Amino acid sequence: MSLTLPSLLVAWLTLAQLLAASGRPLDTAQPLTQAREDKDVFYIFGYGSLLNKESAQKTNCGLSGLAEGSVGGLERLLALAAGQAGQHGDDALARLYRTLESCAPKNVRAVRVSGLRRGWYASESAYLNGFSALGAYFDEGYTTTGIVYEATAQEYNATLRREGGYRLTELGPSHFTVLGGPELPPGARVTVFGMRPERLRHPTAKAPIASSYVDVFLSGAQELQAAFGLEGDAYRRSSPDQQYSSFMEETIRTTYAWSRYWVNDRSTPLRPFVESPAVFYVDIALWNWAPHEALQGMRFPGQPWEEPEKVSDA
Repeated sequence: MSLTLPSLLVAWLTLAQLLAASGRPLDTAQPLTQAREDKDVFYIFGYGSLLNKESAQKTNCGLSGLAEGSVGGLERLLALAAGQAGQHGDDALARLYRTLESCAPKNVRAVRVSGLRRGWYASESAYLNGFSALGAYFDEGYTTTGIVYEATAQEYNATLRREGGYRLTELGPSHFTVLGGPELPPGARVTVFGMRPERLRHPTAKAPIASSYVDVFLSGAQELQAAFGLEGDAYRRSSPDQQYSSFMEETIRTTYAWSRYWVNDRSTPLRPFVESPAVFYVDIALWNWAPHEALQGMRFPGQPWEEPEKVSDA
């Protein structure tokens, strides 16, 4: 990961937010009706952008204006600067680093949840932003991969504000198979941000899939796969019908409604690895397991689609 000049400027501006946050509670903005303070630990299931550690970290820290791909670089930069500053008795940078580190998802688990179907279904809720997001709805016979992590009440309520367009449901541990990380406590209630089936909307030319979103989603899956060794023969034998060779493959193939309405909006589309090394693995995985008709329909911003969409699944 390298930080370009524009992202470095944003990063340094973000330090002011971190410095403020390190000495006071996070900004709670306007409370939602669902906001809760009744537990010390909340469990959150992420299956889309929340699958990505840096995406959740941004929300937990109350950061804005910094892309997910730059958070990891900023964290490493602060770690280096804090170590050097510590030699001179200056702990301000060390405090910034500890604040950013404390916002990372806690006690992460890679999981498979039963009875949930994920897909590119949230184009309506993302209409004003002009892209389609991932959504999920309950449907027996399907499974969805994801992450379960622990959050404080403050972090939980910040996530509620972020995911305000989704429908909240709580599931018990029996719905989850933990693939990596600690088992869920028997009494845990895991929050899932789902959708009603009647609200599903497929990607369109006005609300296409965005490569920048795909990168956030799948780089999170790649990170979990690497952290817990979720690939190879052992993984295949334990996967549904022994059909998936890795967590990444299962994540892509249990995501539905891939569409040729797809825009490559990466900030450096010809050299995407400059912003995030993970896209090397993301692109290989997409070529191996995503529908090629969707990949072939990909356009750059401003390029039109010449043929109507052919929807093959719900």
